[in-house]
Amino acid sequence: EYAPGAKRELARATRSHATVEIDGREQAECWAAHRIGGRPDVALVRVAPNESVEAACAGWATPEVLHRRRFALAPGGALAISDDFDARAPRARAFLPLAPGLAPTLAGHVATIPLRAGGVLRIALPQTLAWRIERAPYYPEFGREEERAVLVGEGSNVARAEWRFS
Repeated sequence: EYAPGAKRELARATRSHATVEIDGREQAECWAAHRIGGRPDVALVRVAPNESVEAACAGWATPEVLHRRRFALAPGGALAISDDFDARAPRARAFLPLAPGLAPTLAGHVATIPLRAGGVLRIALPQTLAWRIERAPYYPEFGREEERAVLVGEGSNVARAEWRFS
């Protein structure tokens, strides 16, 4: 919804997206229902077709910590994602919101997600973070709210986090 309030604030928050929150601060300065003041500095760093993509983000509130994320295709069809921080992130929280209806299980640093069409998605989560599953709202369209699972990882003094999806 576009009306000011808690739902709008949550939908715009860093924790509602598949990214990393540094030191409990937002990546953008969101205010009112439609306003953004300070914005993150985001750049596409490198694209190697059929191989990898790398981007960088310095959040509005945390410009001292540059976050680089690299997506790479690994042998066997797996997807490897690496998050690197040029300065150690004092407190980092990584979020991976899942589609409604998916029911992950967590065993240490491995999430297993049965897929509706059959098969299983296995995610080797960054070992530099402590993981849990939370429930959070998802807004697929105006006036509609669904609940979904979110994988949440937290850690201190994080310099690197590696993911592997297979």
